[in-house]
Amino acid sequence: MAYDFRPLQTKSVDDLEGHRPEPPFASPLMERIALARRVPLAQLTVENLRLLVTQRQAPTYIVPAALERLEEHPFAAGDMYRGDLLMAFLQADAFWPAEAVFRNRVHALITQALRTLEALRPVDWAGGEIPDPEALTELDRESLAPTLEAALARTGE
Repeated sequence: MAYDFRPLQTKSVDDLEGHRPEPPFASPLMERIALARRVPLAQLTVENLRLLVTQRQAPTYIVPAALERLEEHPFAAGDMYRGDLLMAFLQADAFWPAEAVFRNRVHALITQALRTLEALRPVDWAGGEIPDPEALTELDRESLAPTLEAALARTGE
């Protein structure tokens, strides 16, 4: 059975868990986490999601929210690099729901991301081509594809 998180989209992680850390925070990272936990799920940025996934915060709510965002934009970038949310999400596979429909969605996401990377062509520097700084590159393929391929095997398909 698939979860329907739409009614929760106006609530924050703190609202849903009934927990609100207050200052002073032990570190700037803890402060960033506390601030992201206060944002309604529908308004979480890619960076908020990356941070919360990486820090294993509220996976019941954050993992499905991250998957929805990744299905729209698989290589969305937080503050680190193109695809950083995807890489964080794939490393959080222990927190994925066990339902087949969820794993099927993840499998489809990974498969599409790999196809996108495989379709990349080299920049024709000799021909005067100027690469789009926002576009995926061969370097992205080299750094992201191995993690995607390993994750594909973990989806059990």
